[in-house]
Amino acid sequence: MPFDEGHSGLSMDPLHGTNVLVADDDPAICDFLGTLLRLEGLFLHIAIAGTRDLALELALQHKPRLILMDYTMPGIQPVQFVARLKKDLPQSRIVLMTSAHFANEKASELGLTDFLSKPFDLSALRETIRACARKSVVPAA
Repeated sequence: MPFDEGHSGLSMDPLHGTNVLVADDDPAICDFLGTLLRLEGLFLHIAIAGTRDLALELALQHKPRLILMDYTMPGIQPVQFVARLKKDLPQSRIVLMTSAHFANEKASELGLTDFLSKPFDLSALRETIRACARKSVVPAA
């Protein structure tokens, strides 16, 4: 699915207009996260990918500031996916999402510091998204 128009109104938030990519093979989670991201109004363009192969293609094409990535989904291996993103999109923040126990260890294996455990705690999810998005903003020149 290509990037779509998310929040279309003007915003005073410095994050307004950035891109986000949700990579998860569960349509219910994609719908939930897409809706939440639109309601938060932080992102102008939101893309959804059900495989890591498609996620990588969309990421390289649209250069999202934030990538929410499920650990267990079809496509290239998570280690290869993250390595490619870090190499080609060093400004992107990658947040691992997993229902696996020890989410912090899975994130650490991939060299990531940001992670979310499923099922999501709504306030933690919102705070993580906002914190990661703010960390990824490049100051205007």
